[in-house]
Amino acid sequence: MKKVFNAYASYYDQLYKDKDYEKEAKYILNLLSNHSIFSGSILDLGCGTGIHAQFMAQKGFMVHGVDISPEMVEVASNKNYGDYSKQLFFELGDVKSCQLDKKFDAVVSLFHVASY
Repeated sequence: MKKVFNAYASYYDQLYKDKDYEKEAKYILNLLSNHSIFSGSILDLGCGTGIHAQFMAQKGFMVHGVDISPEMVEVASNKNYGDYSKQLFFELGDVKSCQLDKKFDAVVSLFHVASY
């Protein structure tokens, strides 16, 4: 499975350019606010190229993204996030087995991560 994502990481954002990432991020943030989570840190499992993470960072969250594809992590890490760059961190890892020595206010896994 890892090879599939490596092969198209450079095209991923173009393939999904019409996907409403902002609307999806707002939906998640609304769910979090329903549970009194208005700020803090989010673990984004299967973060891909970091687009959802970017929208969450714009709303004040620190976002730690994990993805199995080195190429996806590289794309996410090399984007220019401007003022939000210090709120975003991306690393290589398998969502099925990653263990981080951190606590998060919320954990998300968006799009089709669980399906893969």
